[in-house]
Amino acid sequence: MRTFSQFCVVLVTMTISVTANGIVISNMWNWFIVPLGVIPIGFWLAVGISLTVCLFTAWHNDNTQQKELSKAVASNLANIIAKFTVLGLGAIVRLFI
Repeated sequence: MRTFSQFCVVLVTMTISVTANGIVISNMWNWFIVPLGVIPIGFWLAVGISLTVCLFTAWHNDNTQQKELSKAVASNLANIIAKFTVLGLGAIVRLFI
């Protein structure tokens, strides 16, 4: 039962992280790239771009032990906070353009 609950917690945090990626990428693209003449993108295209970049840039080392659940969740939450911090900074920059 513990393994299933760990799986659910990691699945929820990963879903929130992917959603945050889509929101941040689509907004930043539409704020800063669209004025250059490129077409705007939506949320799902931004999620696809994010997952594609993660696929090609992620690496896995079989020699490392699996992180503890609390460390994995804390890492995911820190990444989500960082993404929304970047979004906030982008919104501030957009005000001055």
